[in-house]
Amino acid sequence: MNNSPTIYINPDAEGRITPHALLHSEGTIELIMDKRLFRTDYCLFHVATAGFWFGMGFKYGKFHIQRNENLLSIGPSFLKKLKSNDVILASWTLDTMTFLLGPVGFQGPSVTKSLKMKPNPTPLSLFIWARKQSLLPAEQFESESEFLSRIHSGLDLLQDKIDEMTNINAFWDIQYEGNRIIGRTPKKEVDLHSVIQALLSDHMFLSSVEVYSEYQTGVGNLDFLFTGVVKDKGIAKLCAEFKSAHSADLVKGLEYQLPTYMRNKKVEHGTYCILDFRGEWFDKPRIDDQMLTAELGRASSRANLPAVHPVKVHFFRLGKEDSASKL
Repeated sequence: MNNSPTIYINPDAEGRITPHALLHSEGTIELIMDKRLFRTDYCLFHVATAGFWFGMGFKYGKFHIQRNENLLSIGPSFLKKLKSNDVILASWTLDTMTFLLGPVGFQGPSVTKSLKMKPNPTPLSLFIWARKQSLLPAEQFESESEFLSRIHSGLDLLQDKIDEMTNINAFWDIQYEGNRIIGRTPKKEVDLHSVIQALLSDHMFLSSVEVYSEYQTGVGNLDFLFTGVVKDKGIAKLCAEFKSAHSADLVKGLEYQLPTYMRNKKVEHGTYCILDFRGEWFDKPRIDDQMLTAELGRASSRANLPAVHPVKVHFFRLGKEDSASKL
């Protein structure tokens, strides 16, 4: 009997859903609902190992999210509760699963259906197995979806590498008075490219993914271009732009800058990476995570890009957590 873990992600997700993201205790997947899917059997993802399973998909005329024995379902009638809207946010935490029907960016009315459950943490063994799988050497990719997933997995794991660092000063400009530190300010985005590339290097090397920093597009320099070889297709590409959360150009970068680079280089896939320095040393932007995500969601919906290839947004926390004595 084969007791090996199983992680299946539908290729239609084009790499935007990664194993690492599914294993976290909290997550959200945004879907533009096609009502025809209610008439099909369609698995979006499935995660399983001994004593744990987690999945999402369509079956028996309903859309389901299941975590162990806990099942939350909606039918086509759920979409009728908010006319002229077909965006669903499917989210989970340790003790709750939720479907939210509402516009991109949480702006306007919404309808939710939730299920409370006994906390179901992902087994540590599954995290270890998934991380090992992500580091298996690859010479080429069977599909463009596999190429994209490998890059997004590497970016997902980047936060783990940051968290494992004993010193995060590499992301900060430090002001001294003698030997005493008197202040810290976030490094400029361009000054962090070498740090980010170094943290990604092992994963991308094993994946046979080439990484080009400050890539010239003809309309400005793209932060990173990732390329890899897809079997029977040739070179696949993904554009990546990194932007500080406190930047005055945060929204503009997602709505205009990255799409312009992508169109000019004829690249269909992109990712927008947010560098969040908030914490004990820095407090900007003064906005909560939900509002920040909503603002970016609205900017993404306005971007002049095909809806079938939305830009995936990654968040990286680079700030020092508030010390317990200050909480």
